[in-house]
Amino acid sequence: MGKSAGEQFGGESTKIVTNNARLNPWELALTVAQFFDFTGLFFGLASGGAFSYGVLTIKSESLRIIAGSFYDGGQQQVAELGQQKADFRYGAGFLVVSFSLQLLAKLEPVMPTTQLPNFWLSLLASASVVSIVVLACVPSWRRARSAAATDAAEMNR
Repeated sequence: MGKSAGEQFGGESTKIVTNNARLNPWELALTVAQFFDFTGLFFGLASGGAFSYGVLTIKSESLRIIAGSFYDGGQQQVAELGQQKADFRYGAGFLVVSFSLQLLAKLEPVMPTTQLPNFWLSLLASASVVSIVVLACVPSWRRARSAAATDAAEMNR
């Protein structure tokens, strides 16, 4: 009978064991640090969305006005820039939370080693936390955008 590769080269026989049992994805677990890491990731995505919203919602007509007058006291420029400032403020807040959570996740050696019971439910909980926070911010975010437009209108009266 032939020798294994390990025995042929003077080493001990190594046996490769394969596990044919299928891994149940519902049995995966997240550490607390991984939960913070994923939550930070989702906040990062939310901040990217908030920053993008500010840029993507500028109307073509507004861009023409801004480009045509180049800040000669136009009401529309002030309103658009004020609304962008509100968007960027919320986006920056989400970004700070994102980076803070990712920092906590990187402190894994000093974090509790408790594992959350189910990977997929923990991932869903992480995304849900971010969704709830973002949705809770939407009314004040809209008020800030509206206030910027109102302030612009009052400045040019």
